[in-house]
Amino acid sequence: AAPSVVGGQGGNIDIRADSIWITRGGTLVAASDRGGTSGNITIDAGKVRIDRNGSIQDFGDQVGAGSIRIRSRSAVRIENAILNAQSGGDGGSISITAPDLVFIRSSVLVADATGDGGNIIIDPDVVVLDHSTLNANAVGAGTGGAISISASNAFFRQASTITFSSAFGVAGTLTLAIPDSDIAGTLTPTAAALLSSDARLIEACAVRSPGDASTFLSTPRGGAPPAAGGLSVSIPVRNPPTTRP
Repeated sequence: AAPSVVGGQGGNIDIRADSIWITRGGTLVAASDRGGTSGNITIDAGKVRIDRNGSIQDFGDQVGAGSIRIRSRSAVRIENAILNAQSGGDGGSISITAPDLVFIRSSVLVADATGDGGNIIIDPDVVVLDHSTLNANAVGAGTGGAISISASNAFFRQASTITFSSAFGVAGTLTLAIPDSDIAGTLTPTAAALLSSDARLIEACAVRSPGDASTFLSTPRGGAPPAAGGLSVSIPVRNPPTTRP
């Protein structure tokens, strides 16, 4: 006979330690099935490391996902790992705070949902995002989630994406509170063909016309023009950020 599965709310996981290391496929799960809300996962430690296919799973099947909270008294390193707060209802939340460093490489933090997208909050002194993905999308008619990154210094390296879209509703928001940042890793070659020297040195209309005349020249908003073969900034977000009041 087929097993009988009864829906219910997922339990909570609360871990407090000097250091936490989730590695080699290790997983923390507080999920729910058959209509229940998933539980919450809280990690409070001096140092936190999640790598080598380690994961934290806090997804909700039909109702809503819970929250993943990681609080470090030093640094958080996430490499080749997954933090999952997806839901068939409203997305859950992922919060990572540390006084020093949050380092995310080749990893996925996802709070997508059929309802409203969840929230992702990252709040250290220094944040590094390298070949990683932050998703808080609404895959249905809900509102996209909110992604917030606050840090004194940020280093956004190659091939990282941040999305907060909605398939049929209103897009979410992206808040970057970063006074000093290095986005060199997100620079990509200009897609448009560069103008030839002849095109750049076309004689002004006023020079070719008799008498006195004015000349109008369209130029970019400040800054030096790009050098041939140079780079232009391309921050890989799929929706324009919404300014909060």
